Amino acid sequence: MPKSKPTQVITHRIELQEKERKMLEQVVMTNTISKGIPALIAAGGIGLAGFGLYMFLQEVYGFKDTAAKVWDAVKSPFTIEPLTDEQIEAIRANQESEENKEWYKDNMLYEMYEGTMDAFGL
Repeated sequence: MPKSKPTQVITHRIELQEKERKMLEQVVMTNTISKGIPALIAAGGIGLAGFGLYMFLQEVYGFKDTAAKVWDAVKSPFTIEPLTDEQIEAIRANQESEENKEWYKDNMLYEMYEGTMDAFGL
């Protein structure tokens, strides 16, 4: 026998009081924490395993020395060592030689050469 169509729609509504809401919040919070803690533990374990592998490579293959050499190679172009007094005197003697002055004059750089010497106090 076929079912007849409904003639009316009845809506049921469930309302929670303050006490039930607090209990539901506790259940939701507990559920969230119980799912989040294993994820944090897994992330910490992966980080610890990576650090252990790094330390192993340092000990077995001397990775530490290689890393230090790479770091020195990277930072060395940016390190400026101050000139010694002997180096400054050698530069002054070389720049003040007649041969250098003639070369600068011939190449039309004499004015820039003089300005550079004044700027650096040479």
